[in-house]
Amino acid sequence: MMKKGIFISVVLATILVLLSSQVMAKGGKIRMGNLKIVPSLGLEAVADDNIFLGNGSNATTELKESDSIAHVKPGLSFDYTMEERGTVSLGYEGDFAYYDKNDKNDWESHKGLFNLDYEAPGGLIAKIDNTYTETQDPFGGYAEYNLGKKTERWSNDLKNEFGYKLGSRFKGFLYYNYYKQDYKSDEDFAQDFYSHEAGTGVEMRVLPKTWGFIRYYYGLQDYDTGGTESGATTDESNDSDFTWHKVDAGLTWESGAKISGELNFGYQDKKYDNDLTASGKKYNDISTWVAATSIFYDVATAEDGTMITQLGLTIDRSLNQSGSNTNNYYEDTGVGLSFKQKLLTKITLEGSFSYNFHDYYLPLPNNRQDDNYEAGLSVDYQARDWLSAGAGYTYKEKHSNADANNFEDNKFNFKITAEY
Repeated sequence: MMKKGIFISVVLATILVLLSSQVMAKGGKIRMGNLKIVPSLGLEAVADDNIFLGNGSNATTELKESDSIAHVKPGLSFDYTMEERGTVSLGYEGDFAYYDKNDKNDWESHKGLFNLDYEAPGGLIAKIDNTYTETQDPFGGYAEYNLGKKTERWSNDLKNEFGYKLGSRFKGFLYYNYYKQDYKSDEDFAQDFYSHEAGTGVEMRVLPKTWGFIRYYYGLQDYDTGGTESGATTDESNDSDFTWHKVDAGLTWESGAKISGELNFGYQDKKYDNDLTASGKKYNDISTWVAATSIFYDVATAEDGTMITQLGLTIDRSLNQSGSNTNNYYEDTGVGLSFKQKLLTKITLEGSFSYNFHDYYLPLPNNRQDDNYEAGLSVDYQARDWLSAGAGYTYKEKHSNADANNFEDNKFNFKITAEY
């Protein structure tokens, strides 16, 4: 009953805020000089018609069941502004999910965040972005592992970028990225790994606010936990550890330009450390093109430069290893379109559509292939500078030649967020 009460309360509060701007008195931010402290609380009600992402073919492993989910999302951030140099921030984001009927599926997620964005007048550039996550969510880990199943795990994602401006036309950079994930259950041993990636790059100004770039990376992915499955023991002598070389090139834009994001295409060469899996299957090296393009164009802006109409385009392609105990991987190739439209200064309408094709490698007559579709539409109302409410709809579909992986999922959500 308590969970249902939370769900109904979120819906009613969202409708109230959407229909009326005469809400609570305006609150202020907590400031101490250049330091801003922002506590927040979000409430969200979700109606999901396929919480386990099953295809509905039976009542056990492919169960298709609907439920109502109440989310409570506390947050806290410390943001410090370095005048004429940048910002540094430290934060926490929580998500507590409560299911109405399937309470054994209740889960929680905790994130610790650190971000440094520094640019000195003399030319030094430093950017650090770190996200530490402990979660039980059913949204699937790396390579869509356990998609639709509550799974306990943690991960740490660190990205570093250090550079120097060389006059007004050139920049030089060094990069270092680190990622690690670890699953609580021993049966998930094949998903425990860490990766290092180091690189260097240069940028050249080609237009007043447009820069061309080329970057080189060398990386490795190491699975650090062994285990036994179907009588075969996976260890360092036969697991799917690999290294890669990658070159990226493209365009990026300065803040204040009508275009933001990156046009990014590249080529990656992936080589396995071992020849055979624990069951004697051969690892096969691969070289292919990759992409990480994400571009946003402000079609219309207000006099103060804020966005009125924005269009977005994403193009992505990556290689994803399925686990330490298999030679299977898949190529993920996708494209996405999005838009944002401000209405009456306080209302924002957003829409998106994406398609991703997953092409799996297995030496079989019919390799697994998945078509993935996702579409969404949402509206948000900024009732006050500290209070917003919104509603949205999301549709997801996976169509695979391996029928057990098929699913369709419809979600409706109502949310309200307050920041003090």
